[in-house]
Amino acid sequence: MSDFIDRISPDLIVIMSPLFLSSAQAIKEAIKNKKPCVLEIHGVYSERGFLLHTIQNIYFNTIGKWILSNSTLIRCLQKDDAFELLKFGASLDKIRIVPNAVDTNLFKPSEEREENSLIWVGRMVPEKGLKYLIKALHIVIKEHYLKNISLKLIGDGPQSSSLLKMVRRFDLKKHVRFLGSRSRKEVANILARSSLFVFPSIREGMPFSVLEAMSCGLPVIASRVIGLRNLVVDGYNGLTVPPGDSKSLADTIALLITDSTFKERLSKNAREYVLRKHSYDQILPKLLRMYHEVIT
Repeated sequence: MSDFIDRISPDLIVIMSPLFLSSAQAIKEAIKNKKPCVLEIHGVYSERGFLLHTIQNIYFNTIGKWILSNSTLIRCLQKDDAFELLKFGASLDKIRIVPNAVDTNLFKPSEEREENSLIWVGRMVPEKGLKYLIKALHIVIKEHYLKNISLKLIGDGPQSSSLLKMVRRFDLKKHVRFLGSRSRKEVANILARSSLFVFPSIREGMPFSVLEAMSCGLPVIASRVIGLRNLVVDGYNGLTVPPGDSKSLADTIALLITDSTFKERLSKNAREYVLRKHSYDQILPKLLRMYHEVIT
């Protein structure tokens, strides 16, 4: 890393996560080379059980504190993450709130929509809550009698094989398609033709996939958790449900499938929300101001 920094001689070093030892190494190099550095926080914790949570706490109270104190500025995507960082000694005057931005020209609504088509995009890991979505789909079909429903899953990850087994166990093979990893253009096209975006995560930062879905005019059904509860405004651009509650998730999916007027209103508001708060025109000037602040 040292040779690389010497070779390119950057004006600024941007570090994408505090949860890796490489982040500490990058800050050491920034100090050594007298370069400013911006630490970007895309969610503070990963929710993968008690043991990992304990390890993360130990890390943040040791190495993490050093990283936070030696960063020139800290970019948080939202206030919830900033408040969590304050607990670990982050200085308030170093924190800047700059949300994620979306390419609203690429991710845009289509005039053609597939009816009753649910979609999810992301990495297949436990904190994404996909097992609750598959259970919810089973409930929608069996209890709400909505047989003509489909779910597309875009992405890959360590949970993919266990999720496929769940789909087989619940006899949902006709309803669920695993599409694997796709290009950004392919994702944009699939989102634009879908009906609903469902995101049952247990913990989040500020997921691009939700913003991209909204930009495509999709109402979002999401868990009421940090990272999503301020992004999905309940009853305006989507609906929120308690995390890990497959029954509530199923009931909410059924509600929007059967109430097309309500769904269309959420759809219109979702696109408007992204254009107003998360377009490149809105976010890039804020990023430029932050970087300019660091290097001047």
